[in-house]
Amino acid sequence: MQSAKRAPDSELPEQQDNLSLQSVLSTWASYGFTLFIRLTEIETPACQQLLKAQDNLSSTELQTATELREKWPDFCLWVQQTLLDDEGPVNGLCQQFELDLAELFLIALLSEIEYNHLLSLAIRELQQPEENNCLSVNLAEAICDNLFTEHSLRTEQLVDNKLLESGVINILGEGPLVVRQLSLDLHFWKALFSAQFSWQQVVLLSEQDFSLLAEINVNDLPLKASEQLTCFMLKGDSENNILYAAQLANYWGKQAIQVSLKNWQQQPTLRLACQLTQSIPIIELPESDQQIVLNTHQYQGVLFLIANSQVQVLAQNLLEMQMPELKREQRISIWQQLLNEQQALANSFQHVHINGTQIQRMVKQARHLAGEKAELSVQHLRQAWEVMSHESLSTLAQTVDRTISKQALVLPKKTYQQLDDFMLRCQQREALWEGLGVTASGSTNYGVRGLFVGESGTGKTLAASYLATQLGMPLYRVDISAIMNKYVGESEKNLNRLFNYASRFDVMLLLDEADSLFGRRGEQDDQGSRFGNMLTNFLLTRIESYSGIVILTSNSRSRIDPAFIRRLDSIIEFQRPEFAERLGIWQSHLGQRSPGEEVCRRLASYCELAGGAIRNAVLFAAVRQQHINALDLLDGLAAEYGKLGKPLPAELQQWRQTERQERGA
Repeated sequence: MQSAKRAPDSELPEQQDNLSLQSVLSTWASYGFTLFIRLTEIETPACQQLLKAQDNLSSTELQTATELREKWPDFCLWVQQTLLDDEGPVNGLCQQFELDLAELFLIALLSEIEYNHLLSLAIRELQQPEENNCLSVNLAEAICDNLFTEHSLRTEQLVDNKLLESGVINILGEGPLVVRQLSLDLHFWKALFSAQFSWQQVVLLSEQDFSLLAEINVNDLPLKASEQLTCFMLKGDSENNILYAAQLANYWGKQAIQVSLKNWQQQPTLRLACQLTQSIPIIELPESDQQIVLNTHQYQGVLFLIANSQVQVLAQNLLEMQMPELKREQRISIWQQLLNEQQALANSFQHVHINGTQIQRMVKQARHLAGEKAELSVQHLRQAWEVMSHESLSTLAQTVDRTISKQALVLPKKTYQQLDDFMLRCQQREALWEGLGVTASGSTNYGVRGLFVGESGTGKTLAASYLATQLGMPLYRVDISAIMNKYVGESEKNLNRLFNYASRFDVMLLLDEADSLFGRRGEQDDQGSRFGNMLTNFLLTRIESYSGIVILTSNSRSRIDPAFIRRLDSIIEFQRPEFAERLGIWQSHLGQRSPGEEVCRRLASYCELAGGAIRNAVLFAAVRQQHINALDLLDGLAAEYGKLGKPLPAELQQWRQTERQERGA
C-alpha cells in the first residue's frame, strides 16, 4: 500500500479522532458501506435503518451523498496514515501482500459484517432472493466499483488474489463465482489486533514459572537465529522443553504460543499470524515412524520443535538440541519449596532424577490423593509418581504395586548387606560423581544396573519391590511378550520407547528372565541368529546408556552374556533358604494365624522349598479355615511338591498321616 500525506484535521470526520486502528477500520467499513447505499439509492428496510444509525452518530445535520462522497478520499487518506503510524501486524500484512485500499476495505467490511447486526441484515437484503448474510463476490465488486476509482477486486482477477491464496479470505458455496460468498478468517484477523490466538489446540504461553528450569546462559547456546538457523528441535521431556522454549522466546522479547502439528501444517493463516505478530511457535511433535515434512509456507521466523522420541523431521535450517538438566542442588531446592519445607520428605526424593515441571506435577497430584488436610507422605508421592508415568508405560510394562517392608523380606545377612549397598548406590547415583577424578567423571552415568540371580521363588521380585518401596519409586515389570515382535526392527522400536519413557519418568524397571533377552550370542550364520545377535547388541548399548535404575532377574548367572556382566553395577545371588531363613519365612507368612512355634520349626526343618512355594502353601491352608493347622499346611506343601513332580519328603509324609489319624480324617 502506497503512503500518502496526512490530510488536514479539519477534513477528517470528527467522530474518528483518537480511535485505535481496529476502531478506525471498523468505522471506515461502516462509513464506506453507508456511502454505497446513498450513492445507489437503495431503500430496503435494513439499509434505511443503517443510514439512520449512521446519521445519529454525527453531530451535524444530515449530509447528502455528494457531501459524503467528497469526504471519502480524506477518510481513506486518514486511514492510510493511521495504518502507517501504527506499524503493527496489519501494516505488515499490507506491505507483505502489497494490498491496495480496496483490498484492505474488503477485509474491514467482512469483519464488520460479522459484528454489526444492522450491516449484516442490510447485506442479506441486498442479496435477495439468496438467504445469506455473507458478502457475495458480485456485491463486493459493486461496492468497490462505487467507492474506489481503481481496484484489483475484479471477478476475473479474484482467483489469483493473494488474500485468497493465503486463506485470509475464503470463497464459500457452489455455482458461478459471482454468486459465491466471501468469508474472512476471524481467528487470523483477531490475532493481528490482540495477539490472542483463538485457534483450537493453540495455547498462549504468557505467564510461566521459569524457576522450575535449570539455570542456563543463553549466550552459551547456539540459539542466535539467522537465515542459516531458524528451526530448533529440543529433545527430551516435552513439558519441560516447552517451558524452555517459552523462556527463550521471553528472553528475545517475543510471544510464545504452543501449536499442535496438525494445526501448523493445515492452517496457513496461523503461520501467517505468527509471522506478522512476530510470535514464536512451539510445536510438539507426535510419535511417528514416518518422516515429518514441516510446512513453513507463509512463515520465515524462528520456531521450536519439541520431541521426546526418535522423530525424523525434514525442515530447513534445523538444529537438534538437548536442553540442560537440573543440578542436584536446584532439584532439592524445588522439592523443599513445593513441599512447604518438609525437609525429611524432600530428602527422601533427592535421588529422583526428574525435572522441575514433573516435580511440580507430582506434588500437585500427591496433594490431590492425600486430600486437603492430610500431610504428604512418601506413599502419596510414590502413588502420584505412578499415576504420572502409567499412561506412557502401561502398554510396555506392568506396575508392581507392592509395599514391602524389611520385615517382609527374609534373607541371609550377606544378601541383606548386598541389597543395602545396592540401595545406597541408587540413592547416591548422582552425588557419588562429585569430586571424582577426570577419568571417572568422563564416563558419568546416573544409571544403576543390578542382576538378581536365583531359583524361582527365592525372593528376587520381592527384593525388587522392597528396594522400590525404600526408594519411594514406582516399579514396572517389563512385559517381554509385548516388546518382542516377529517383524525385524519392531522389537528395537518397542525397547527404545520403553527406555525413553522410563528415563523420562525415572522409574525402576524390572526385567524378569533376563537370560531370554541378554543370553549368550550365537555364532551360527543363519538369519535367526543374526537377528538375535543384533537385538542383543542393541539391548547392551541401550541399557548401558540408560540413566535410571534397572533390575534384571535370572535363574542362572551362566546364561547371561559375559559382555553384559561387566556392565552391571551389582550381582546379588539369592540362594535357597537355610533353616533360619525358612523359619523366618514361615513365621512371616503365617503371622497371627500361625499354629505355633513348634509347627513352624518342624516345617522349616523338613521342607527345603523356597519362599514362593511356602507362600503358596500358607495361602492353600488359609483358604480352608480361619485357624490354620498343621494338616492344612502339610496338604498345601504336598500340592507344591506335586507341581515339581516330587513326592512329599518322608518326614512330612509321616507327619501328615499322623495328623490325619488324630483328626479322624
